[in-house]
Amino acid sequence: MSRVATRDTTLGDREVEEGERVVLTFPAANRDPAVFEDPEEIIIDREQNRHIVFGAGIHRCLGSNLARMEMNVAIEEFLTVIPEFELEDPGAVTWAGGQVRGPRNLPVTFPVRRALWRRRGVRIRSPLGSGACACPGRADVSAATSIATTAA
Repeated sequence: MSRVATRDTTLGDREVEEGERVVLTFPAANRDPAVFEDPEEIIIDREQNRHIVFGAGIHRCLGSNLARMEMNVAIEEFLTVIPEFELEDPGAVTWAGGQVRGPRNLPVTFPVRRALWRRRGVRIRSPLGSGACACPGRADVSAATSIATTAA
């Protein structure tokens, strides 16, 4: 989003002249060290969290409450099925840019828990066939093993 300056002003340490276009970067606002303690850290239960992910004021997203509820359910279900996981290679994480940011590629590994997954209606498919996992005792979501939800 951008705006045109209606008069000469100073924005931070930058002089802005009348008629100049100023670009507002919402993602940067959510990482402001003057507002957020440890802004570079992902803290799910952050107490002071005045982010503007869903916009603000009259521009606030109408679906923000639904989106929050859906995210809570998704995280709870993921942690129920996969309570232990770790980032496989931090260097392999790629991010989407622009107004909607987030990871595009997030390779994680986790212990295989077939019995729990079967009870939850999830099956593991692997290129090795017959339910075998590509890595002994581990499942790699980003490459050889895919997880599919079966119809209940």
